[in-house]
Amino acid sequence: MEPLQNEIKIAYADSMINELLHAIRETERNSSYNMHFNQGEEFFIELSSKIYVPKLPIHHDVKKAVPDADYISCLKDIIKQITGVIPECFQGLVYFFDPAEILKPSFYRLYKAENDIYLYILRLDLLARPFETETIEQGSNDLTSAYATQRLYMESELIPLDAVMSESGRIRAFRIKQLISQTWIGETGKGYMVSGVWMDNDLTKFFTKLFLTPGQRIYPYYPF
Repeated sequence: MEPLQNEIKIAYADSMINELLHAIRETERNSSYNMHFNQGEEFFIELSSKIYVPKLPIHHDVKKAVPDADYISCLKDIIKQITGVIPECFQGLVYFFDPAEILKPSFYRLYKAENDIYLYILRLDLLARPFETETIEQGSNDLTSAYATQRLYMESELIPLDAVMSESGRIRAFRIKQLISQTWIGETGKGYMVSGVWMDNDLTKFFTKLFLTPGQRIYPYYPF
């Protein structure tokens, strides 16, 4: 089994977008929004006015660390709109491109508490939700729909770090501090019969039961 990649790599950070973020003043505040969770427990901010999200590419080669210029141009316009209405949410953050999450642009900030370093990551979910957005132009198999929305979906994480790795004065990667031992080995089986394999097989049964309603039985299959 290949070792887990306990690093978050910063292969590309766009200077134009980060200039927009850096220009946000610490005193900038906007109280004209509300914070909510939907029925799926996803967090979103309800704005007082709509923002426009243009068509964005759906596909991206995860091996390609640098995004296309058209994508960055569209993203810059989106960030410019958002920072104009909720500047305090992005103050002090730095944008970086995650090839695996092209529709979830990522932003980070480092915090230090005594001798520990923590990485705060904010991800902005730009995937169109048809029942919550106004479609301006239909998408295709390669591009998302252009839409207007008053809801911005976000997710955040606070991650303890072992190290911050730099090269020529630029941050290149964050090494995550592993707080629990590695117990995941892999999977066995095919199709619907795939089961998780752990060092402790009881963990597979435990996590599977978390997804099942009380009294439901699927023995001998524990897929989760």
